[in-house]
Amino acid sequence: MPSASRWVQKPSVSTVPGRCAASARRRAGNARIDGLYFDQEGSLSQRVIEGSMIRVGLSELGYAFPAPTGIVDYDLRHTGNGTPNASVIATVGPFETRGLSVDSSLPVLPRQLELPMGASYQVSARNPGYTSRVANVGAVPKWTPNSRWTFRALFDWQETTDVGNLYAGSHARA
Repeated sequence: MPSASRWVQKPSVSTVPGRCAASARRRAGNARIDGLYFDQEGSLSQRVIEGSMIRVGLSELGYAFPAPTGIVDYDLRHTGNGTPNASVIATVGPFETRGLSVDSSLPVLPRQLELPMGASYQVSARNPGYTSRVANVGAVPKWTPNSRWTFRALFDWQETTDVGNLYAGSHARA
């Protein structure tokens, strides 16, 4: 028998910034991390988030602080299950857009203390002549001292520098 609740699965956070999945996450009324409520003061980066799920309608019943606009439930980055791994992604786009992302998961103490982390730097030029630079570093350490306890932490830092319009000032065109 089908469930009365409806889950709307959104694409992973690794989608292109500015697309509909990111827009839906910004509009959801309440935020959760792995099901636990948190007061979201700013956006979370791809360095600490593996994906997200938007819950609307009946599927948000049973959660504290339901919202008419829905609940976004972020999934923290997963550990490598004791196996070290890394990925490097370089991007190039129109108007001199470029970026580099490095993500990894390091087992400090295999099966006890693991450190998923990443860093990225991007020069974004969505419109000709206007450029911004975004630097980001994040980590989601996971400590499992025994089979009954698991501790997670979240560290996420991002800085956006607006370079501005390249045609302003002495380079302005008549």
